Amino acid sequence: PRLRITLDEYINALHNSHQWGPLGLSRDDVRDDILGDVYVTLHDHALQQSGKTVFVDKLTPYLGTSDRAIASIAKVFPEARVIVLLRDGRDVAVSGVMHWLTKSVVGESLSAQQRLRRAFFLENGPHQPARFFTDDELGAWAQHWREPIDAMRSCGSRLESLVVRYECMSTDVTGELSRICTFLGVDASAPVVRDCAEASTFEV
Repeated sequence: PRLRITLDEYINALHNSHQWGPLGLSRDDVRDDILGDVYVTLHDHALQQSGKTVFVDKLTPYLGTSDRAIASIAKVFPEARVIVLLRDGRDVAVSGVMHWLTKSVVGESLSAQQRLRRAFFLENGPHQPARFFTDDELGAWAQHWREPIDAMRSCGSRLESLVVRYECMSTDVTGELSRICTFLGVDASAPVVRDCAEASTFEV
């Protein structure tokens, strides 16, 4: 229903017709080399065009790709500093299911529980479900939540990292922004941090 493809899979598809064997290179090696070149080009272009000294990218790994994503960062940008945005697992589950509730997919088949929940919350249906989450949904969102954390624990030790919690951002945004700026090695003075906070409100 909608195109979602990771950059590495896109690059993999681009060189279907190439024969790398005679050059002593595997398909995966070529894909990884080109992938690294693309990321480095994006990084260099952004710094050149902006005149800034730090490039920050946001990554939300697809389910089952966290290990590969962290390993790719460590390989392409070994000096990278990784900020791990950690949300409460319950918040992740609620956010995920609200996304499911409000966005239908072509050809999607809903369970009886999902149909009842959607009817009650979106269509003012008369029957409230006995529970909001199914066991399968809770398991899926728990896995979504754990995978990036486990990946950072297992292969992220090669990368300098900082954990930022959503709750802390909510209660002390300037304090957390100061921590982030200090971690990135950029200006963390009070006026700069205040300007950053004011420029990134929902209202703005």
